[in-house]
Amino acid sequence: MAETRSCRVLPTGRKRGGRASSIALTLCVLGILSSPASAQVVVDPLTVTISNAAAARTVVKVTVRNPHATSAQIVISRGDWNRTESGENQFLPYGSTSASCGALLSVYPLSLRIDPNGAENLYIAYEGSRSLTRECWNAFFLEEPPRPSRSQGSTLQYVLRTAVKVHVVPPGATREGAIEGISIVNSPSNVPKASPRPAGRKIVVKSSGRSLSISFRNLGGVHLATRGNVQFRRLDNSVAAEIPVDEFPTLPGARRNVLVEIPQLSAGRYVVLAMLDFGGAEIAAGEIEIAQR
Repeated sequence: MAETRSCRVLPTGRKRGGRASSIALTLCVLGILSSPASAQVVVDPLTVTISNAAAARTVVKVTVRNPHATSAQIVISRGDWNRTESGENQFLPYGSTSASCGALLSVYPLSLRIDPNGAENLYIAYEGSRSLTRECWNAFFLEEPPRPSRSQGSTLQYVLRTAVKVHVVPPGATREGAIEGISIVNSPSNVPKASPRPAGRKIVVKSSGRSLSISFRNLGGVHLATRGNVQFRRLDNSVAAEIPVDEFPTLPGARRNVLVEIPQLSAGRYVVLAMLDFGGAEIAAGEIEIAQR
């Protein structure tokens, strides 16, 4: 689920020093990380793609469910968004990027009141345009305002926003992609551990502490969902190990850097072949030679 979160500490009116403020800030950060899922409504779908968008007006329904025993009041707003090369979402003010759909997209209603265990519909409308030549995208945010607190003293309130991402793809948008480069880097702590597939007579599971950084570029006019695999080949062309590359998204024109952990192989030289399938006519491929000590 794509969401943004913020919180605020409500003061008691008592004078507090720097240490107390630091504690409050720490609690605020910890609260965001451990915010209970029960505070959220359920939104389906979270990503809307309007394909072959031409001059005709198109309306897409989004269902918002309230699985809780109390009613929910939801406010809807709009913004731009982008994605960093490492894959993090960036939510931005509306109209701040050239990829924004502008007046071609609208949403109604702008607020919802959902009964306990009930559901309501939200409608996203594409107005149609013959001049749209490239994909555009926006996000619509569903936010439940914090409820007044009856507790005494400092309280912690969360603002949870669920983002519905919307892509509008014009007719004729192409799927093109390429691997621009592969390099070797030290593995950061958050890289998924290598889980190679069986290759030949052995299964490699031990990490080498290094990773491949694969730079993939979306050269086409439509967002891509790409997956693939990386093969570690001996100089006799036999496969020593093969690691899957989990699916990752890339916006049109954007670069995405994907990390794949290098497994611990027997000493020697290897040719590493990366193959990424982005749904186009061809598969993007790149290779690099490595030495394993």
